[in-house]
Amino acid sequence: MSVHGPIRVPEYLRLRERAQRRDWLIQTGAVAGALAAVIGAALLVGPINQIRKDYELIIDPHQIGTLPADISLVTQMGTLRGLAIVVGFGRAEELKQDGRFFELMQLSSWLCKLAPQFDKVWQYNAWNQAYNISVCEYTAEGRWKWVQNGIRLIRDQGLIYNPKSNGLYKELAYIFWHKIGEMTDDHHYDYKRALAVQMERVLGAKPPTLTEEEEIEWFRPVAEADPDVEALIAADPQVAALVQRLGKVGLNPDARLLDFVARYMRPQAEVRRLRKEVDEATQETTNKRLAVLQDERAVDARDRLLASLRARELHAQFRMDPKWMLHLMEKYGPADWRTPFGQTLYWATLGDEVTRGVKKLDPSDAMNTARFIMFAMQNTVQRGRYIIEPDFDEPFNSFINILPDLRFIDHTHETALEIGKQQDADDPEFREGTSGPRYWTGHVNFLRNAIRDLYFEGDVRSMARARYYYEYLRDYDVDQDTGETKPQYIQPLETFVFSIWREAAETSRSATAAIGSLLDRALSQLSLGNADGFEAALARAKWVHKKYSEDPSTDPNERRMLQPFPRMLRDWVAIFMQLPSNSSYMKHRLWEGLDLEVRQDVYDDLLPVFKEICEFEGWDVEKAFRIPPGMEEARQRRPKEREPVRDVDSEGTRDFSQ
Repeated sequence: MSVHGPIRVPEYLRLRERAQRRDWLIQTGAVAGALAAVIGAALLVGPINQIRKDYELIIDPHQIGTLPADISLVTQMGTLRGLAIVVGFGRAEELKQDGRFFELMQLSSWLCKLAPQFDKVWQYNAWNQAYNISVCEYTAEGRWKWVQNGIRLIRDQGLIYNPKSNGLYKELAYIFWHKIGEMTDDHHYDYKRALAVQMERVLGAKPPTLTEEEEIEWFRPVAEADPDVEALIAADPQVAALVQRLGKVGLNPDARLLDFVARYMRPQAEVRRLRKEVDEATQETTNKRLAVLQDERAVDARDRLLASLRARELHAQFRMDPKWMLHLMEKYGPADWRTPFGQTLYWATLGDEVTRGVKKLDPSDAMNTARFIMFAMQNTVQRGRYIIEPDFDEPFNSFINILPDLRFIDHTHETALEIGKQQDADDPEFREGTSGPRYWTGHVNFLRNAIRDLYFEGDVRSMARARYYYEYLRDYDVDQDTGETKPQYIQPLETFVFSIWREAAETSRSATAAIGSLLDRALSQLSLGNADGFEAALARAKWVHKKYSEDPSTDPNERRMLQPFPRMLRDWVAIFMQLPSNSSYMKHRLWEGLDLEVRQDVYDDLLPVFKEICEFEGWDVEKAFRIPPGMEEARQRRPKEREPVRDVDSEGTRDFSQ
């Protein structure tokens, strides 16, 4: 046996070698797994970022452009942002309690910038300013400032970083509809005046008696105009020549030109001829500017320039798209953008449109945003026609008269059917042709009042529409248990209308108030130059007077207490002339349009009122309220028949205006 036999490797060395091989395999596997994880993570970055973008968890620079420096800075704070927001909200509540509102406004701005994509922060701060802080002020100017701050916080900032946040659109629509449009705030009329003047300063005076089609066509040039005014001037020699002429009289192609047009190129501008004295220097400058703007050779160029300016200012001042505005007018009717309900319609429909298919859409916000479309339409019917005589220097002193706008009844009905089906089509209780169980009760009540109002309008088209909706209720507002037509819809239309009217006119006092409201509508129409509307409303007032006087269900003594119709008309002319809610210019136009006999009957009694109006306005009473021809003969013919008209502060008249 050889001394040099095989060498035995110690056991511990073999074990160590085996362990080293295992460690190497583990390390290699770990490195390979890490590389696979890195590669997998890299592959998932795109889809994850897309999900974050879909749910609006990040600010998309391609959508909103470069971030402002202040927001870009605070968004780098990481998790500290949450702590800063909590502390900030506590501090905000302290500032509100202490009445330190301007410091609070700055803090609110920073809170929003700390979480620019957390829409609830924007909603809360906007609501806090428009509601909580505004009511701590005691003047219209102070309150309106904070209401505007709330609007601008969402409209001009929040929606930039959250362009598809249905909650922000809903909150903005709510502020316009409730804070400005409703009557819960003591200064709601001041808000309405200020908003109307803001919009009219840009859009100019809207003729009050346009048809739906004419009103849409009146706005169409703005929607079709290029908002790049400088490009228009460079490309259009006629516009360029007009701009050069305007510059010589001190007008440049900017918002100040629109302001001048809104002030002086309006139907009410003719009141200048009624004045006793006019500042000659101011009038000379105004006349020179008007001469350029009203030059027949430059009318087309002027209209193109104004349309372009208006399109630009609508976006710059109100972030409103004229094309979307035109779309809404064509779909829902000629919305008056001076009203809070027009603004509500704009933001509610835009929110409903741009948030469809959004991943993080809150169903309750979506439903409420759609509801605001209905609220805007119904309120437009009830009080959506604005008669405005703006004071551009002191907007809260502007005259505003708010009337129903029955043109929107058809649009409101169709909108109710569309939204009801959109939201309730899957409900087992939904019936085709109705607005669904969620809206049906309100829809029926709306149509009942619409039938009454259309019937009282009296013209052929309104009567046909009243009959159509009456038949619609007969077919669809059936008894829930039996499915049969309700008895109230079996009677003739006239009886149905009178029964609705009788619900609010059970005594001579309430009947007088109802007739008075029709007379007020008639006189308002005449003061706007709408003679046909005046005749129709006057005829309905006579009809109601006759029906009540002949109704056997009323007490004979009550019927005898109702005044003769000519005397009621005379009294309401006197009331109209004395009420401060009717502007001086409307009173002047009414006087020009009244029948000679009515003017003869009330002239002597109203002459002191006319003198007061003219003294206040600086008018010549002999021009503004001309003495009716044949007054001497009228005085001699009926010296004892004429009774003095009742004063607007008398008890009986106060009943009329309830």
